[in-house]
Parts: sequence; structure tokens; C-alpha cells
Amino acid sequence: SGINAEYGEFQTIQHYFIRINLRIPCEGRKNFRAFMWAVTVLAVALLFRAGRSEICCCPDLQTSLSCQDQSSLGVKTVENRVNGYKCDALNGVNVTLECAALSTNHTAVKSVKYHYYKINSLDLKPLRLDDNAMRISGCDGPTCVLSSVQWSDASYSEAKLTNFDNFIYQCVAEYTLEDDSSFNISSNTMLLDVFKNVDMPKDQTITTTSKTGINTNDAYETLACEMPTTNPASRATWFFRQSESDAWTELDIFSQPRLALIEEDISSESSSSANFAVGTQVVMLYQPTENNGYYRCNATYTTDSVGTSTSYTVSQYQMTGNGLDDPGTPELKMLAAITSADYTLVGRAVNFTCFARDTNAETSGLYQWVFENATSQNFETVDLTHEDFKGVKLYNFNRTLELPSTYENYGITFRCQLERDGTKKMSDTFLQPVVVPNYLTPPLGDGICVNPGDPIQLTPNTQYMMSDKIAVTDPIQKLPGSTYKWYVHKVITSLFNSGGTTKENELKITSSTYESKYTENASDKCQYFSFFQTKDSDYQIVEIIKMARPSDGSCSDISEAVCTEAEVNVTDCDASNRELYVQLQEGSAQCLTVEFVYRTVGGQLVTREKTFEPVADKCSARNLTVSLSQSELPDSIKVTDIHQVKITPQGKAGCTKNSIEKICNSTKEPTDPPKPPTEAPEPATGDNTGVIVGVTVGVIVVVGAAGVAAYFY
Repeated sequence: SGINAEYGEFQTIQHYFIRINLRIPCEGRKNFRAFMWAVTVLAVALLFRAGRSEICCCPDLQTSLSCQDQSSLGVKTVENRVNGYKCDALNGVNVTLECAALSTNHTAVKSVKYHYYKINSLDLKPLRLDDNAMRISGCDGPTCVLSSVQWSDASYSEAKLTNFDNFIYQCVAEYTLEDDSSFNISSNTMLLDVFKNVDMPKDQTITTTSKTGINTNDAYETLACEMPTTNPASRATWFFRQSESDAWTELDIFSQPRLALIEEDISSESSSSANFAVGTQVVMLYQPTENNGYYRCNATYTTDSVGTSTSYTVSQYQMTGNGLDDPGTPELKMLAAITSADYTLVGRAVNFTCFARDTNAETSGLYQWVFENATSQNFETVDLTHEDFKGVKLYNFNRTLELPSTYENYGITFRCQLERDGTKKMSDTFLQPVVVPNYLTPPLGDGICVNPGDPIQLTPNTQYMMSDKIAVTDPIQKLPGSTYKWYVHKVITSLFNSGGTTKENELKITSSTYESKYTENASDKCQYFSFFQTKDSDYQIVEIIKMARPSDGSCSDISEAVCTEAEVNVTDCDASNRELYVQLQEGSAQCLTVEFVYRTVGGQLVTREKTFEPVADKCSARNLTVSLSQSELPDSIKVTDIHQVKITPQGKAGCTKNSIEKICNSTKEPTDPPKPPTEAPEPATGDNTGVIVGVTVGVIVVVGAAGVAAYFY
């Protein structure tokens, strides 16, 4: 009694990592044996789980970024917009970013860490590898709170990342798998658009400024309307009335051939003149009978999501004349341009408008539209009868070109052309607004399986990821104007070009090149390639393609015999908790997916997917039994309604087992599949002086006359 149980003959076991020495009185040995068997069983279960370090099925890894919609007193202050392309938020509110990582509960995933980055301007690389990006401190979880977001009126390239928040964001999920391999999976990018308005002036007094309407030097008159600095930009709204007794009526500039509005871009031909500024209305070739009267300009601030709409008067004018038309000499110059949207969606029309100086838009042939021929690089007239411009419209005295919602010739540049008395003037280039993708996180594919020594060939999901340079039949979305780059972990795959090819719709790498260039992680069984599509500083979309590369070369198709010989059992055909089991009769180290197929009440085919053990001590010796329980199916479906089972290895051809719908009507009674024991066997009786009374996988328990030594390994 009271002696430590240390036995020299057991010291040769060197690979244990825990040893417990216990001292117990002799009279307590009987009860203690029962206690130790319980501890042993528990330890076996825990150690068996912790020791399963070979990954049989590579998990789907994907990350997406968005912001949480927030409301305060019924007014939205933060809104996730345009399929996640941007997040609108009021200046000064808190914004919560959400980094959604796929498969965080997968058996093969040990842990996930999160990182957040922001940047002024995008490049063809993930933000975590971009020296111009800034990592956001204090954010390492699935959400990141940006406190009191602030807008800077400086350009993106000049605003300081440390002081402001209206930038482009991306999150990264750092996955660590059970075999200790790790992967950084980047999300889509998201623009945080911080909305900033100005307070409306209080007790404002507006002075009416008189304009004679006669300028002996120029054939135009300018009515200024100074716009406040806001985000989004405030717009000038002009009103008109003939006399003080009349009601104000909003001016439709587009219906007035001798009126122009500087709303966005001042032409390079006119930008040097101090008379022209955003908000200015220009009256050309003044005529007293049409243009005499009162003009008022309001600064109008509106948003189509969060925030409020405000409008207040900035300036007011009275135009008078002595009955003479403007004697100024007209000059043929471009004045300003307007595009209907900063961004657009596929299926939304886009308008381009140009205004010329000193002109009457009703003059025949004055306004024309041309486009740049991509082949000849010459500008040619837009022919509305040509198939390429089907649905395109010209209106507003030909000052406006409208591309219909069905227009798909992305990437074409347009210009407005003026022609008068043999003289031609060309506007600055009109670029199509960024076409926002419908899907910023494309769905994952099945992945590929490649044996060592075999070449690696990857293809992106062309229905979601192609630019306008690649012809795709019936695409779900195109990414016009975007450019691409392939990555694997931190390696740019262009480095593989000496042993393969990198294209927008394909990546090929020889096995030897992969191993020599990618030495850091080439031996990992699971690998994840990133296909980046980037559009200027507008967006970055990432498609993840997984690859299994088992060292034992187990990638192969499986034969129909595998499904023919597979055993299908139901535990209890009449019980509400019955389960359908599929058990393979031969081992396989591959990742195998089982699809259970049934029909709904309406006749629609539906599948439920399961995988055989994704992590095991040894994949080739793992348990190849998988089950589908009644609780996993709709109430109207029974497990006995499963009429087909498909077994498919990752990236390879599988097999199908049919005619199993009669399983519960067969004469053979269904049998339960084998299950692991839940109780330990009764220990041996007799002399227990220093004998091993229980041996299980991973544990040796030694009981001596005065104590116990438990060796866990």
C-alpha cells in the first residue's frame, strides 16, 4: 500500500506522451479497476479522434465578403448593395464586415483565422500580397467592425488609408487542415461607399442676379450654380418661370435645343474657361422671346439606398434683353458630357449625352456618334441598322446615345462628333460604366484529382468567370474589360510558364515544374488554385479550384462493380428513425461522394450528398460506410423512397446503383451495419499483481499491488 507502480520492463515504450502515476489503497482496487476502464474507453475515443491526421477528402474552401444591413429607427444606415459589389453607409456610423468562410465545420478543417485588408486601387493580385494594401488591426474573426466610418473628398489614390474608410476591402480566411497544411483563401472585393451630405443652410437669403442676355464676345450666357462637396455628388436642378407671378417649373434641358447642363465632365476643349463649372447652365444663341425670365438652381442630394434626399436653392437669376439676339460669334467646341450611371448591371440601359457650345441642336447633321473599330482602330459612324447596334437609340436632338439592356458588345468606346460647315470636332471618349457582376462569388466545382507525375490542367467556370475576350455560349455572366491571373498559395502561376501554359480559360502545368517552382507546399495532398478576374479598380472576383494530389497515386475512375457489390441496408423499415446505409465491399483511398437520389411528390429528382470518412488514420483502410437518416429528409419522403445511389470519386468517373427501391419488401431481413463497441470488456480476474489488465488501441493500463500507471500513446 502506498507504493508507486513503476515497472522497469515497461520503460522500453518510448512513444507515449502522457504517463499517469496514481497511488490508491489496496481496498479500493476493485472499484478503481472499473473507473480506469471507463477512463481508458474515453481516452481511446479522444485519442482516436485526435490521431486521424490523413485527409481523404479535401474540403471545399471559399470566402466571400459583405456588410451587415443595419437599420436605426426604421431608417437604413448601412446597406449591402448590387450583389455585394458595394456597401453604402452613412458617414459616422459603424459598419460590420462579414467574412463568410465555407466548410468551417468540415471534419478536415482544424481551424480558421480571418484577416481584413483595404486598398485605394486594385491590382491583379490578392490584397494580402499587395504592398499598397493595409491590414486592418483588431479584426481576426468572422466579423470586423469599422467604427464611425469617414468619407474623404480626396481621390482614392490621395486619401490616407489610416484616416478614412471609403475604400476597397477584401477578407482572407486562413484555413489549417488536420494534416497541418494551411491555405489563404481570398474573398471578392467590396467597395465601401461612405455617404456624406452637408447641412441645409438655415435662414438663407437668395439674391436675384440680373443678366442682360447679351454678351458681345461670346455666343453663350452662363448661369452658375455652385455645388456643395458631397458623396454621392449633388446635382443641379434648374427651374424656370416667365414672371414673378408664375409658378416654378423644372426645366427639361433635354427638350431645349439651345440649353446645356454641365453635370459631370467638362470637355477638354472647354475646361480652361473659368465660365464653366459643374452645375452651370449654359444658354446658347440667346433669344429674348424664348430665354427672358427667371431661373433658379437647387442643389439636390439623393441616394437610392441609405441616407436622405435634400434640395435647397443655391442661386437665382433674372434674364432680360433689349430685343436683340446674341451677336456673339459661335464657336464649334465640345462643352460637357454626362453618363447615366457610374456602374450598371447586365440588363440595364445606359445613356451617353454630349453638349456642344454655341449651337442650336436642331441644326441638321450637327451631332453624330462614332465608335472605335477594334480591328482597324479607326472611328466609324454608329449605324443603327447594323446588327452590332441592334436596339441602340439616338434622341435628344442626337445628343444622347442609349445602349439597350440587351446590348452585349462590351468594351466598345464611343465618341460624340460635331460637324458644321466642313469642320469636325470630337468629344472625349465615352467609356461604358463598369458592368457589376451578378455573382461575386462563383459556385465551386467538383475539383480535380491528379496523381504525382501527371500534368495538372485546370479550367475555370466559364459561365461565371469569362471576360468579353472569350466567347462563351449562354454565359450566366461576363466580366467585360477584366483581366486575369492564376495563383496557387503565394505563387503567381506565370512562373510555371516554362513548364506549362497560363491562359484565361485554362491552366496547364507539368508535374516536375509544379514541384520545382512550388517547393513550399508541393507535397500537400490538398491544394487550392485561385483564379482572379480584376476590372480596373472596380472589382476583383476569385474562383477557387481544389485539387487532390495523393502521394499514393490513388486517383482513378471506379468501376460499375463497386456499385454492384455495394451493400445497401435499412436499419428498421417501420421505424421513424430508420437509416439507409451504403457500405462498400473493398477499400479505397479516394475521396468518394455518395448521392442518394429520390423523387419529390411533384416528380422532381433530388439528391442528397454524403462522403465516406473525410479524415482517417489511413484512407485506404477507413470505414467505407455512409448513412442517410430519416430526419435528414422532408416529411413527405421516406428513406425507402431512395431509388438510386451514385458513388463518385473527386474529379473522376463514378458508378450508379439502381433498383434499390424494393429493399424493405425483400424477404431478407435488413441488418444493421457494424457499429463500434460502446462498452469495454470485463477485465480478467485473478492475480493482478503488476499485470496488464486492459489493452486497447492507444492505451496501456498497468495495475500493480499499490498503484496504477496508465500509458497513452
